[in-house]
Amino acid sequence: MKIFKPESGVSKILQLVHAFMCLKNDSSLKSIPKCDILIICHEGDRAALKQGLRYSQLSDSLGDYLEAKGAAIGSVTIGLAGCSPNQLYRKPLALNRYMIFYSMLRSFGFKNCAHNFLARVFEKIIHYSECKTIITQQSWRGVVYAASKSNIPIYLLIHGIGYPEPDRGHKGEDPFAFPDFYLSLDEITTNSLSTLVPLQRIVQTAHPWLRQFESVKDTDCSDWRLKSSLIEGIESYKKVTLLTLQYGYDGEFPVFEGIIPNGIVHEEVVSAIVETEKEVAWLVRLHPRQQAKRQYEKHRDFVSSMEERYPNVFFSGLSQAPLPALLRVVDNHVTMISMSCYEAAWCNVPSLVLCPTTFPGKKHEKYFSDLEGVGAVVKGNLEAKEIAQWVKSSSKMSDGFIGVRYQEDESIEHILRSAKIC
Repeated sequence: MKIFKPESGVSKILQLVHAFMCLKNDSSLKSIPKCDILIICHEGDRAALKQGLRYSQLSDSLGDYLEAKGAAIGSVTIGLAGCSPNQLYRKPLALNRYMIFYSMLRSFGFKNCAHNFLARVFEKIIHYSECKTIITQQSWRGVVYAASKSNIPIYLLIHGIGYPEPDRGHKGEDPFAFPDFYLSLDEITTNSLSTLVPLQRIVQTAHPWLRQFESVKDTDCSDWRLKSSLIEGIESYKKVTLLTLQYGYDGEFPVFEGIIPNGIVHEEVVSAIVETEKEVAWLVRLHPRQQAKRQYEKHRDFVSSMEERYPNVFFSGLSQAPLPALLRVVDNHVTMISMSCYEAAWCNVPSLVLCPTTFPGKKHEKYFSDLEGVGAVVKGNLEAKEIAQWVKSSSKMSDGFIGVRYQEDESIEHILRSAKIC
């Protein structure tokens, strides 16, 4: 993680100002409550809302489930926290001054010193919280060092579903920085991880976020209900399509270079929206990174302008709405390469994948092969007529994809035992 990136001029000054402004949100390490399980999560992963507070769809959902089983849960925000802990679910400990110093060490090339510094910080957190297990969404080397030295197990919660290739972050890394266990959410990810680590270190569990939407049609949480104005606005259309956008096509990753000229929405997708103006409502949802980060302001402005220009585009407030709630009201889903296709399949919604890197012989050809096999994904071309025809003709499937409905086994008990609760 680099708080101070190798940029120059105004951009670097803004980074510094932002970093030091975050100090007002800092916490004392001693303020961490006593807990059985410590959950570590980046603020950027807290994209949902619950009880009016920013909520991590994976970490906080899992924490809620473990809490219901009798575990005391503590929470830490790792990385810079721009929000006050009072704005975040469970009021997580904020480590801003420590993360600024950690990033400075890394920026000057002292990476080992940075890892050791972070390890000492987390050794103190472990001591004050008296936690017996750690769950994290990112494999921070210093955190793993601290857990190892404190002789407590650490779980890495895999950030998503359906990854057919091993995590690049575990190739050639310090083996002592590996977590003790990996929490996988599906069979595909479990199989890919098993090429890197022994199977007994992989714990496959039910998706903690999707589980919350599985047994009820309308959730009791008011933050997760769709606005009635949206429901009324889409009722007159024959079809409703969810378009999930992604970061990465605006110069961030070389593999996607040049695929989307403006880096936001391909012009052929825009043309398909225009072509289906009378028949299809398009609900546009940003990636969580595009919602929050300053560098993606032009992305937000671009989609806002689409909503103003095209009557069948709905955008305002949708990026904060839970994906499962949106999937309940749509007929189909269009994306470049988002793993949201798995959530869509869980909700019986078919997906059209448009990224050419998923074609045979390309880098991501293995992506969604399981979903293709059951008709939940179609890989298509970036051509307006083809896209328009697909969204007008595609409807919900009769059966959802059971690959992410992993039956409850001993996964939760595995974590509870590690925390000496059962």
